[in-house]
Amino acid sequence: MRKEFEHTLEKNVYCSRCKNETKHSIIKSHRRGSFQEIEPDFHWQEAFHIVECAGCQNISFVNQYGDEDTWEYDSGEKIYRDVYRVYPEKPIEDTQEYRIEQKFKKRYWLKVKQFSHVPSTLYNLYEQIIQSYNENLNILCASGLRILLEGICKDLNVKKGFIYNKNKQIIKKDGERDPKKRESLEGKFFGLYDDGYILFNHALILQKILYVGNGAIHEIVEPDKLVLKQIINIVESILENTYELEHHELLKED
Repeated sequence: MRKEFEHTLEKNVYCSRCKNETKHSIIKSHRRGSFQEIEPDFHWQEAFHIVECAGCQNISFVNQYGDEDTWEYDSGEKIYRDVYRVYPEKPIEDTQEYRIEQKFKKRYWLKVKQFSHVPSTLYNLYEQIIQSYNENLNILCASGLRILLEGICKDLNVKKGFIYNKNKQIIKKDGERDPKKRESLEGKFFGLYDDGYILFNHALILQKILYVGNGAIHEIVEPDKLVLKQIINIVESILENTYELEHHELLKED
């Protein structure tokens, strides 16, 4: 049998005046539950308390509920625990979850940037990438980034390109007399450089992005959050340089 409600709440609850969880004394209670039934199939009990904070004497209302399923293991033993809800409720900004969320937003949260000349299909995908990033759907975010970059190549009609090393030397495959352009995504990324859309360092970074995206798509490897943020910043700069700069007001004729 669960023990009867006592004159003091068994659990400290939030006090809107103390701004903390404190001990509360019960002033008045109303109880109901399966004890009112004859041979109940399911045992439950609920109480509605008017309570007073033991520290500041603030008055609150508390709902206390427990049944056969409100239990948890404690040191290997099954312990029944009631669920308490206090009114006025604890403001969300006072909860640990809220503070963690705000800390995350301050360090990682990204806003969708406005691009006026990026094709709508690519921009819609970009918006979904930012949403998945902010919702911690990191594998989907990395996959979307890879797809977006491939979409940029397709939109700009970049189908292939030479592959370079870090010293801007074209890499030849074994047995090749003359280097050939590659139709792989790696080649297309360098093709963006060949065609003047991005800088050489951008092209090198895109190879790293390709590695992260392939890991997410083919091996279900979740990338690091900070790495994703850096990749998104690079991709945003490519969208800006490729689609927006040519329409900048400073380039307009007087």
